[in-house]
Amino acid sequence: MKQGRVTKLLASLAACVAGVAMMGVGVTSASAVEAQPNVDLDITGDSTVLANHVFHAVKLADYINQEAGSVGISTVATRKAAIVAAAGASGTTISAKQDAMATLVAKWGGDGGEKASPYAGLRRDFVNELVKQNDIKTAMTAGDASATFDAGTSKAHFNIPNGIYVIEDVTSGSAAVSIPILVSTVGKTATSVGSSTIEAKITQVTTEKKRNKPTFDVGEYVHYTITSVVPVYTNLKSMQLDVVDTLSKGLTFDPNYSIDPVIKVNGSTLNDTDYTLSIANADGSPAGASTAVPGATLTFSLGDYIKKKIDVNDFSLAGKNITIDFYAMVNKDALTSNGGNSGNDATGIVNDAKTVYTNNASDHVVTVPADKVYVYTGSFTVKKFSETNKETALTGAEFNIYKGDGVSGDPVKFVASDPATADGVNQYRRPEARDHSGSATLTAPFKVNGLADGTYTVKETKAPEGYKLIDDFTFTVTIEHDATAIDEAGGKGQLSAAVTYTLNKGKTTPAKYDLAAQDGTNKFVFNVYNVQSLSQLPASGAAGILMRVVAGLLLVGIAVGLYAIMRHTQRSRRAVRRH
Repeated sequence: MKQGRVTKLLASLAACVAGVAMMGVGVTSASAVEAQPNVDLDITGDSTVLANHVFHAVKLADYINQEAGSVGISTVATRKAAIVAAAGASGTTISAKQDAMATLVAKWGGDGGEKASPYAGLRRDFVNELVKQNDIKTAMTAGDASATFDAGTSKAHFNIPNGIYVIEDVTSGSAAVSIPILVSTVGKTATSVGSSTIEAKITQVTTEKKRNKPTFDVGEYVHYTITSVVPVYTNLKSMQLDVVDTLSKGLTFDPNYSIDPVIKVNGSTLNDTDYTLSIANADGSPAGASTAVPGATLTFSLGDYIKKKIDVNDFSLAGKNITIDFYAMVNKDALTSNGGNSGNDATGIVNDAKTVYTNNASDHVVTVPADKVYVYTGSFTVKKFSETNKETALTGAEFNIYKGDGVSGDPVKFVASDPATADGVNQYRRPEARDHSGSATLTAPFKVNGLADGTYTVKETKAPEGYKLIDDFTFTVTIEHDATAIDEAGGKGQLSAAVTYTLNKGKTTPAKYDLAAQDGTNKFVFNVYNVQSLSQLPASGAAGILMRVVAGLLLVGIAVGLYAIMRHTQRSRRAVRRH
């Protein structure tokens, strides 16, 4: 192989920063050097991000015949084809007679317009193309040398022979991968030992997802916020940067909803033309642009937006926040498949978010998932019994439910669930938008599903046939999820621990009657008792005392009346006998 000699090697590259760090070569002997000791080369950077990252180095060329002011470069024979191909793809043609790396170094050093940048320029173009070559990929699998970043010393340490290397972060499964580095080691002779330090360019990419509150009615929209980070990027010909959110079957994304998604990068809101939103059905097939999709996968693609920045040599967005705000509706399927209270379970309606990107020209795809986010919806059941025989279930009673503590405003509306009955209990749920208004009338026994946390006032509006309706009787039920506890348990928990149901027994003015009770077995079942006459009312507290006093007075009055009648009768009889 013909050996290349470069005079005043890379004077313009001596000050290059990491990423394309062709370090300056210092020559301390005027004679050719036959044997060269190893060079110490340290990769530095943010220890919190780089801890335990693995770097592999692949040698591209040797330094030979070092003399005062010049050095020879000899390309490693097994790497020449890859170097020539990468050079051609980045705009430099190398003939078969030329030494590949010597030709490139001469071009870079002689190009007055070439800037020493880790992100753009001839060298970065070359490195980006080089790591795509199969020969380099194969060599990089094991590497000619390897070093692991030690958080204690804040560096990954190489001890390698003089030469030109490409170094890659080959950390498996990492959420942050530094960009490839082209390195020229510090020149040394057998009697002069030097070292080099290079800073790895890397950004820790994270994905975080939040909900605006933990519990919702069916038909209500959840406001989700996803926060991610722009990875470090270079002048790639194309770049993937996707934020992906997969909804469960219990959530619907509706492109026609009145509030559109809002995407911001570094605080600036993107226009519709700056990103692409792709919507897929639950089975992965593309969804219609205006179709409401349960269980949709949303892909927000920002790669073209970053490419526009690359085209104008703007690399300032690396490390800046991406925020995506969008809305999804809690749908009826939340009650059966992925959420709601089924039996004694409180199961969260889940969805997943992740960031998928490539910032490495070797097409290393990084996926950074967020923690799962859950939302919850509640339910409760009302059953009717006779006060005098609490084993006798009654049918035909009708109820209204009001939000809040008290009967005010319009009652809450429901629609029939599917199926409409289960175990003899009528099933109702809060309506989705497509269900229209629904009805406020609930026929007992019934279960109402799809309720957000809060207090609900239950009022009987029609008693079963043969029973009395107590007009001023109501009771309240309060539902409260311990969302934090259920979240920490992976979105599942027992109702007895995860959801609190509080019963405020029947209210009247001024009296209270014990006509409602929480079921002793199922805490989300409430039993309501009917009477056939007012005398059967099971009063408590002041009302009970008052009724007992009234009853006592009535008995006394009856006794006095009977006594008076008896005395009158006796007098009449005596008067008759006298005559």
